[in-house]
Amino acid sequence: MDYQITTAPAHEPVSLEQAKRHLRVDDGDSDALIRSYLQSARIWCEEYAGRAFLWQTFTGRLDVFPVLMQMPRPPLLSISSITYVDTAGVTQTVASTIYDVDTQSEPGKVLLAYDQEWPSDLRGHHHDVTVTFIAGHAKVCTRSGDTLLVPGHRHEIGDPVQVYNIGGALPAGLSAGVTYYVASVSGTAVTLAATEGGAAITLADAGTGVHTIDALPSLYANAILLRLTRMWMHRGDEEAPEGRAERELLGMRRMVPL
Repeated sequence: MDYQITTAPAHEPVSLEQAKRHLRVDDGDSDALIRSYLQSARIWCEEYAGRAFLWQTFTGRLDVFPVLMQMPRPPLLSISSITYVDTAGVTQTVASTIYDVDTQSEPGKVLLAYDQEWPSDLRGHHHDVTVTFIAGHAKVCTRSGDTLLVPGHRHEIGDPVQVYNIGGALPAGLSAGVTYYVASVSGTAVTLAATEGGAAITLADAGTGVHTIDALPSLYANAILLRLTRMWMHRGDEEAPEGRAERELLGMRRMVPL
């Protein structure tokens, strides 16, 4: 499957404040440079690991309908749509009842539902099948009072996160596309603040649909910090040494490109 990112992450999993503490930088003179290094470090780590660290939208393209579609850049969160070009040259949408989506496996998979068949009027030209999908390390969460219950989460106080919704609306008090900071952690419950160290946000209702929150494992965040450190130490150098430590962290569950 050929693919490309069509909606990139709107924030970074390591905040500027966390990065500056890690680099022991106290002033704000280098904030813009550190932000750019953070993005570059995250992208490098994602590419090396073959993963999507944060919620992002991809467009994949195929020439035909395969028996089984293995989706690149895990973990797969959802399939937004599958379309194809028919023999008349018209783009058609495949009904979601035709296929099943396996988000539990790595890589995620799309396969035919029981007793179903892919459309037979596929034109059969290059990239006639288009799959739009969402991938990234995120956990389903539910609202309980002013907390979000996130089973199996890996959050730490101060982590920058965004929240997302599929098929409804986020709890009142939260908005898509806004970076929040983990204010407290108690068991599976986390609260969010608008600023690092700020007060927990009041959640007025439970919202509707399915809510998810960024949940990047710490080894990937640590790999980003290691890559950032190497870039910072060798800024201005024409050639920087390879980073063995971050490669070892990322290699634990590295996915070979599909």
